[in-house]
Amino acid sequence: MQPVVVENLPGADGILATRQFVNRDDDHTLFYSFAGPITINPVVYAKPPYDPARDLSPIAISTASFPAVAVSSRLDVRSLNDLVELARSRVPKFNWAATAGLPYFAFAGFQESAGIDLVYVPYRDFNPALSDLSEGHIDFAVTALAQMLPYQQSNQLRFVAVINRVRPKCQRRLRPDSAT
Repeated sequence: MQPVVVENLPGADGILATRQFVNRDDDHTLFYSFAGPITINPVVYAKPPYDPARDLSPIAISTASFPAVAVSSRLDVRSLNDLVELARSRVPKFNWAATAGLPYFAFAGFQESAGIDLVYVPYRDFNPALSDLSEGHIDFAVTALAQMLPYQQSNQLRFVAVINRVRPKCQRRLRPDSAT
């Protein structure tokens, strides 16, 4: 058995960790990350401090992520249509949070196509966002389904959408009124 040192470097959409990995330039370091440093960051940032095509070689996909949209259980919202209707009629505006990358961009695109204008609340670490959602301090959030399951199972939030081409295998554990 080989000892392993795990160094968690969160922040800056994965750029900090990616840059440190690339600068190490050794044969003993493995970079385990979400897909953003290869897929999203080159599109969002004009000049990331690394070249994804030259500096990174993906070797495996280890997880399948199912981004989900969840509302505070204090809101009477059961679907994306309900969310859009309420957002159009509400003053002050709805506020929302999302993890960086796909969840943020997917919902920002949805917001634009639905013709709604919402207030984005950034979080450095997403765990406080989920606490704020469960306490009703923010109206809804978009992040990985698995990250929100404990809050949904304790009735603190309600799923209104899961973003993926196929239904998640954990669907049977979701309450029938919580996913569409």
